[in-house]
Amino acid sequence: MKSLPFISILIPILLVFSVPSIVFSGQPKNQIRGSINNLKFVLDNPSLKGTHNSSERRKRLRMIFEERFDFNEMAKRSLSRAWRKRTNKEKKEFLYSFKYLLETTYIGKIERYDGQTVQFVKESIDGNYAKVKTLVITKDQPIRVYYKMHKKRENWLVYDVIIEGVSLIKTYRDQFKSILNRSSFSDLLDKMRAKQFEN
Repeated sequence: MKSLPFISILIPILLVFSVPSIVFSGQPKNQIRGSINNLKFVLDNPSLKGTHNSSERRKRLRMIFEERFDFNEMAKRSLSRAWRKRTNKEKKEFLYSFKYLLETTYIGKIERYDGQTVQFVKESIDGNYAKVKTLVITKDQPIRVYYKMHKKRENWLVYDVIIEGVSLIKTYRDQFKSILNRSSFSDLLDKMRAKQFEN
């Protein structure tokens, strides 16, 4: 399973907002800001820095991700039509592996955040779906990032991230489909578990 070409920039992008220490609610972009503020608080906390605090720091980062990302929806979309063919047990195994793969991949990179900044370009809402368009300002050139979200009760949850036109979910979907076309579902799970330990 090859690395995603844009994984290395995804997590810094999630941390680029400079926001005050207040709680955000309501609109999609405000809820993203709130999550980013919480991530920055954890990373900036002196008592959580260093390798000896790695376990507690990552535990808190993981809790923030689980609050803002809809892992269930992401797992379904990444497996696409193959999801319906799976048993309940297989779905649970895939969801666990997919969620853990995302978290371990991203949290490892979130800790290398180096202070990029971002501009909000546009927020569009259509019923229970929304897209927040941002522009990430880097040393080289701006990067276009779209957050696709849907509403569950009062929360807006991310179910896909599009960087420079490349969808995170579609990239995973293509990888998973390729593996399933030439191998088994069990083999896919094995590859996902192996990938976790590379991060």
